[in-house]
Amino acid sequence: MLYCECGLDYSPSSMSALSEDSLLAMVAPSLCFLLPLYRVQLALFHRFTEDMGTIVTFSQIVYNQCFYRIGNGSVLLRLLSTTITIVFFSLNSLLADDQPIRFNHLTVKDGLTMNAVHSILEDSQGFMWFGTRLGLNRYDGSEFKAFLYDPLNENSIPGSWITVICEDAASVLWIGTKNGGFSRYDRVQESFKNFAHDPDNPNSLVSDHITCLFPDSRGALWVGTEHGLSRYDPDSHKFTTFRHDPDTSSIAQDRIMTLAETPGGRLWVGTENGAASVISLDDFSINQKVQVRPSTSISLTAMLADTADQCLWLGRIGMGLYRWDYNEDKFDLFYDRDTPVTPIDGITSISKDKNGTLWFGSAGGLANYNHDTKEFTYYYHDANDPGSLGDNLIYSTLVDRQGILWVTTASGGVSYYDPGLIRFQLRQSDPDNINSIRANAVYSISQDPLGNIWFGTVEGGTSVMDATTGAFTHYNSIKTLGVTEWWSRDFIARVRSDRNHKIWIGTFTCGLFTLDYPTQTLNHYRNRENEPNSFGDKTTRDILETRDGSIWIGTEAQGLERYNELTDDFEHFKNDPDNPQSLSSNFTYCLLEDKAGYIWIGTADGGLNQFDRVSNTFKRFEVARNNSNSITSNCVTSLYEDSEQTLWIGTRSGGLNKLNKARTQFSTLDLHSSLKKLSIYGILQDDHRFLWLSTNQGILKAHPDSGLVTDYTASDGVQETFYFLSSLEADNGLMYFGGGEGYNVFHPDSIKNNQYIPPVVLTGLAINYEDVAIGETRNGRIILNKSITQTDKLKLDYRDKVITFKFSALNFSASYKNHYSYKLVGYDEDWIDANNTPKAQYMNLPAGEYKFRGRGSNNDGVWNVEGASIEVSIAPPFWKTWWFKTLGIVTLLGLILVYIQLRTYRLIAQRDKLEALVRERTAQLHVEIEERQRVEMEKAELKLDHLKRELLTQSLHLNDKQRIMDNLQSELESFSKLSWNDVKPRIKKLLRFLRDRSSVKQDWEDFEIWFTEIHTGFYSELRSSHPMLSENELKVCALLRLNLISKDIAKVMNVQPSSIDIYRHRIRKKLEIGGDENLSTFLSKY
Repeated sequence: MLYCECGLDYSPSSMSALSEDSLLAMVAPSLCFLLPLYRVQLALFHRFTEDMGTIVTFSQIVYNQCFYRIGNGSVLLRLLSTTITIVFFSLNSLLADDQPIRFNHLTVKDGLTMNAVHSILEDSQGFMWFGTRLGLNRYDGSEFKAFLYDPLNENSIPGSWITVICEDAASVLWIGTKNGGFSRYDRVQESFKNFAHDPDNPNSLVSDHITCLFPDSRGALWVGTEHGLSRYDPDSHKFTTFRHDPDTSSIAQDRIMTLAETPGGRLWVGTENGAASVISLDDFSINQKVQVRPSTSISLTAMLADTADQCLWLGRIGMGLYRWDYNEDKFDLFYDRDTPVTPIDGITSISKDKNGTLWFGSAGGLANYNHDTKEFTYYYHDANDPGSLGDNLIYSTLVDRQGILWVTTASGGVSYYDPGLIRFQLRQSDPDNINSIRANAVYSISQDPLGNIWFGTVEGGTSVMDATTGAFTHYNSIKTLGVTEWWSRDFIARVRSDRNHKIWIGTFTCGLFTLDYPTQTLNHYRNRENEPNSFGDKTTRDILETRDGSIWIGTEAQGLERYNELTDDFEHFKNDPDNPQSLSSNFTYCLLEDKAGYIWIGTADGGLNQFDRVSNTFKRFEVARNNSNSITSNCVTSLYEDSEQTLWIGTRSGGLNKLNKARTQFSTLDLHSSLKKLSIYGILQDDHRFLWLSTNQGILKAHPDSGLVTDYTASDGVQETFYFLSSLEADNGLMYFGGGEGYNVFHPDSIKNNQYIPPVVLTGLAINYEDVAIGETRNGRIILNKSITQTDKLKLDYRDKVITFKFSALNFSASYKNHYSYKLVGYDEDWIDANNTPKAQYMNLPAGEYKFRGRGSNNDGVWNVEGASIEVSIAPPFWKTWWFKTLGIVTLLGLILVYIQLRTYRLIAQRDKLEALVRERTAQLHVEIEERQRVEMEKAELKLDHLKRELLTQSLHLNDKQRIMDNLQSELESFSKLSWNDVKPRIKKLLRFLRDRSSVKQDWEDFEIWFTEIHTGFYSELRSSHPMLSENELKVCALLRLNLISKDIAKVMNVQPSSIDIYRHRIRKKLEIGGDENLSTFLSKY
C-alpha cells in the first residue's frame, strides 16, 4: 500500500544528507521493490513544483510527503501518479486483460483554453463547464466559449486558475479560483460577481485560495479554502468563518480538501490531515470528528454521499477507499489486495453512474468498482493508444445525465467515455491469442450446417470458430492446404459450406479448394490450358449452393462456373458480345438464388443478370439513362432476398436498389441520410424487417419502407472499411460484417438507440459576419442587452444585411452526429435542413416581424421538435415608413393648392391690367371724338358702343372665370378625399386647362372640354337621355349646372334675360320636370 506512517523527527537538512535510495528505503519500506524502476523515472521527480516555483528533489518530496507540507498537494499527486504508473507497467502480467472501454478527448486542439483541467460541471441547462488553469470554458457539443480573467474588468472571472465549479438548487453557478476568491455567474449578462478576502473585514471570505465549493440543502454555499472554511448566505450576503482551534470544538484542520452532506443535515468537512469534521446545519455545532485512520495523517481528498446505498464514500491519498454506513455508523475499507499499487490508493474524486458503478479518479489513473462482482477495474494512459486516458493524473470525474463519464486531467485535457456508444464489438487478430482470426482483412464470413463460423482472410488463410466452444481452428496455404507457391499467401476471397459438409474455399490468386471437413481431405481446382472443363479462373469472387445441390462459382475474369459433381469438372458461362442473352460481363461479384429458382449474378461493370436454368439464357438489367425505373449502377456488389421476396441490390456509388416481386421494375430506396455516393457491401435483415447494411460509410440500419436510417460509425465501434459480401446472419441471430480491420459482430436487438432528447439553446449571434457581444454598440445602438440564450426578441434594422444565428443541441454522445434544422417563421415556408451544422444565415431580409426557430436531434435522430426560438423585428429605412409616405402625399397636395391659388391671382391681375388699358383707350377715344368733325361723331359713337360691348363680354368672361376658379378650388378640395392614384391624373389635366385659359378669349368648344373635365359625363348623359335638347339648351343646362343666374347666363350667351327664361321653360318641358322641382337641383344629378 502507498501510505506512510512515519513519525521520525527529521529536519530537511538531515534528510538531505542521506542518499535518495537510503531515504526511500527508510521512510517508505513498502516502496522498496520500486528501487530498480526508480532510476528510470528519476528525471520525473526532479521537476519544477507547480505551486512553489522551486526545484524539488526526490528526497525533499519524500520528506514533505512524510510531514504533509507540500503546496496544495499537486506535487504529491504527481509523485503518486508517477509511482502508481511505474507499478502498473511493471505488473503488466497481473493486468493482462484488455481495457474494455475507449475514451474520446477534448483538448486545446478542440478549443479548450488549456489541457490542465481541474474541475467539471454539467449545469441545469445542459452545458458542460470546464475549469482550467487558463480560465473557464463552456462547451455545447460543437464549440467552446471561454471566460478569461481580465484585471481591467471587475465583472470578469477573478482568476485564471479555476479550481472548482458547482451549481446550487436555484441553478446559480459558483466558480472558485486558486488565488482570486470565488464568483457567482450571471447567466443573463454572462458576467461574474466576485467575492474575495478582505484583510480589514473579519466577516469576509476567509481566504482567496478556494479548494472546494458545496451548496447545502438549506440554500447556503460552503467555501473550502487553504486557510479555513466559510459559509456564505446568498440572502443576507454574509460570511461565517470556521477555523481550527485546538482548544475548542472546531474543524480538524484549516486546509479544506472536500465537502459532502449526508441525511440529517450533517456537513462533512474533509481536511488535509485525513480527518473529517461533521457540522450540523441546524445550529452549526461541530458534533462529531472522524479520524478515518488515527495512525496516519494522509489527506482526505474526495467524498461522495450515496443516497441510494445509504452511505458516504471517502477517498484518501495513499489510504484507499472507505465506506461509512449511514445506518450502522461504521467504516469499511475497500482495497484491491491482489494488486500492490492501484489508482484507489490516491483517490482525487468519486462519481457514481446510473448503473451503480463507482468511478474513482486518482493520481495514478482511473478505477471503477462493481457492486455485483465486488471487483475493481483500472484504466491508464497509454501513449500508444489514442483510446486510453489523456493522462494518469486525474483531478475530477463526473457522470452526466446521459450516463457519459467525464474525466479531467493534469495535462491531457478532458477524457470522456460514453457507455451507450460502443454498441458494436470489433474482433481483430491477436497473435498472442489463438482464438482469434489470423489476419484483420476479413473478406468472407459464412456458417456451416453444424453452426460453425468460417472466416476467409487475406494473408491469414481460413479460420473456423467452433459453434459450441468458441475455439478457433486455422488453415493456411502451406501447412494445411498444401499450396507451396509463395504468391498464394493465403489470399482467401470466399468460404462457403455445402450440405455435405464440404468447405469451398475460393482464393484471389490460386483458384479454388474444397475441404472435406470431417475427413480433412483437400482438393484443388485451377485452370489447366489443355483441359477446357477445368476451373476457369485463378480468382474466385463468390460461391453459391442452390437448392438442388449445384455449386456455382462467380469468377473475376471468366464469368460464371457450374460444378459437375459426377464428372468433377466445370461448365462455363461467359459473355458473348454477339449474344444479348449471354452473361453481360465476365467480372462477377455476387450470386443469389431466389425463391423462384432463378440465379442472380451481380457484375462489376455489366449490371445485374437473371439466369434461367431451363433455357440457359441470361436476362440483363443495366443502367438506362432515360429510364428512372432502371438499376442505378452497373457495379452490383451485393444481393439479398427478403421474406417478402423483394430482391435488394447493393451497388457501388449507386445506393440500395430493390426489384419488386414480379421482377419487372427497379426502384431506389431513398435512404434519408446525408451520406452521398453510397456503396452497399453487405445486406442483412433482422426479425423486425430492418435492413442492416455494411457500406463505405459505416453500418446503416434502414427501414425497408420509409428508408429512415440510423448510421453507425467509428464512434459506435464500427470499423471504417468493409468488404463485398463479407456478411452473415448466424443461426443465433448474431450479425457479422467483415472488413479491413477485422469483423464487427452484434445482435440487432442489443443495439439500443440514444433516447435522450437534447435541450436546444441559442449560443451566438453574428451581424454582417461579426459576432455580437453583450452591450456592444453597433451603428449607435445596442443589439444584445443580455445573453442570446436569455433573449426573447431582437430588434434589428435594414443595415443588418447578414444575420447569423448559432444554436446547439446539448447532446454529447457522438455530438458530431447531431442533426439540425431551422426555420424563419414569416420568411421560410418549410424547415431548412442544416445537416450537422448548428448555424443559420439570412441575407437582406425585408423589413417585418419574424420568429427564428432552431431544432436539433441527438446522434441517433431523436429530435427536440420544440427547439429554441427568438422573435426578430427588422425596421425599414425611414423613407419606407408609413408616416414618411403620408407626409409626402400631404406635401404634394399642398403644393398643388398653392399653384392653383397663385394661378388665380395671376389671372385677376391680368384682368385688372386689361381694364386699365380699356379705360385709357376710352379716354383717348373721347379726346379724338371731340376733335373730330361732327360729321364723324355718329360713326365714332357706334364704334365706341362696339368697344363697350366687347368690354362687357370680356368682363363677364373674367367674372365667370373667377367664379369658376372658386368652384375648381372646391372641387380640388373634394379630391383630397380620393386616393392619390385617382387624384394625380385629374390634377394634371386641370393644370393644362388653366394654362390654356391664360388668355381671356375662349369659345364654347373649349368651354365644353373644360366643363366635361369637371363634370364627367354631363354632356354625354344629357345628349343620350334627352336627344331633343338643342345645343343652346345644352349650354344653358351647363351654365345652370355651374349655378349661374339667368341674368349672367344672358350676358354670357349675349341674349336678353327673357330669352333665358324661355330656354328654361323649354328645358323643363323636355326634361319632364315638375313645377315644384328646381331646375338647377335636377341638373346637379348629372
